[in-house]
Order: sequence, then structure tokens, then C-alpha cells
Amino acid sequence: NQVPATSDEPIVCQAWNGKSAARFSALHGQVKVLRGGEWKIAHLDMVLCYEDHIQTDEDATCYLSFADMSHLVMKPESEVVIVEPSDPSFPKLRLVAGNIWTNVKKMLKDGSMEIDLNQAVAGNKGTTFSLSTTALSSTVHVFEGTVEFRSKATGQAVLVHGGEAVTAGTSGLRPVSAFDAVAELAAWT
Repeated sequence: NQVPATSDEPIVCQAWNGKSAARFSALHGQVKVLRGGEWKIAHLDMVLCYEDHIQTDEDATCYLSFADMSHLVMKPESEVVIVEPSDPSFPKLRLVAGNIWTNVKKMLKDGSMEIDLNQAVAGNKGTTFSLSTTALSSTVHVFEGTVEFRSKATGQAVLVHGGEAVTAGTSGLRPVSAFDAVAELAAWT
């Protein structure tokens, strides 16, 4: 899988409120961006556009910053897509594979972010949480705030609060359970 070098051509893309959808603020290892059918090596402050796929290699991590000051950390072997939202004030992502940690700022009144996973959809406001997904299950761990977690299989939704986790599988949501937030958060730092 050859990755072409990044060109110096300016990036032209549709952006939220005239700003870029997101930018890389930290990179470790090889991170790639799929745009227009071509994989490019990511670089700091690279402008990310709607429908860009961001992928981390097996020893790579990256930190994305959004215009509303929300942040996203991607673990190794993860892939997200920046999806064009119906309302540009509310960022939307799709977690294709792997693990992410987010800190969604409630900068604007009623600001929120929606993240689409393989087996569920997570919607939140002013929240810190992590998500993981495989083909058969999607899990949320909430550190602070509340996340609405909705099963794609059944449509059932549950509010998950700080210190709680829940998994959605192919047959719906499993029961909400408590988890050790300090230990889980330590794995992200």
C-alpha cells in the first residue's frame, strides 16, 4: 500500500462556517488521509475536509482539533471519516474501525457532536468519552457528562453518564455498566 508524498498544492474543500472541518494538532507515527481516491501522508495543521478518511497505522496516533475547540484522539489502527453534517454547527464523524477519545466542548449554546459507529450512534454535548468499534460491536465509555447511545439494530437509545459504559451489538444494546474511569483514562494519556 504505497502512500504518495503530500503535495504543496493548497487544499480546497467545503468547510464548517468558512473554516476547515478539522486540523491535525499532533501526530505520532504514520497517519494517512484518503481524499479524492488518493492516500496522502498527514502533516501538522493539514486542513481536513468533509469525506476525508483519517487512518492511523499500527504504531501511530493522532490528535484532531475542530473549530469549536473540541478534540479527538485516535489510537493505532483506527479510521474515522469527517461527515458533512446537516447543520454546520454540529460536527459529525463516522468511526469505521478502532478506538477514539473525544473531548467535546460546549462552546455554543446547544452545541453537540454526533459519531456514527458500526453498531450504534453516539450523540453528546460538552462531554469527555471514548468509543471503540468492530464489525460486530460498538462501545462507549463516558468519563464526564452524558452521551446518548442508540443501537442501529433496534433503535433503542440509552443515556450513558460519567463512569458508565455500554455496548451495542448486532442484536441491540447490552446493559449499562460501571467502569474504572481513572484506569481507562490512564490508558489514553
